[in-house]
Amino acid sequence: MVRKAFLLRGFGTLDIIFAGEKALLSTLSGEYDRKTDYEILRGIGLRLGQEKDWPWENLEEVFDYMLKLLGVNFQEFMK
Repeated sequence: MVRKAFLLRGFGTLDIIFAGEKALLSTLSGEYDRKTDYEILRGIGLRLGQEKDWPWENLEEVFDYMLKLLGVNFQEFMK
């Protein structure tokens, strides 16, 4: 089982998604809160006024966008 999301965007020449449901873990509560890299980078981008460059709320929406050309969403891709 893949534990972490891996995205490689090759601008149409080499697009790869390795993902599992564990790749979608969001903020974990506890003594040490954790956010995904995407959540951190998106938060910085939004604070810098780059809203149009970060239209996806979470990593699953990013995966859905990348898989759109295949006619499936992330949950369908995982089956």
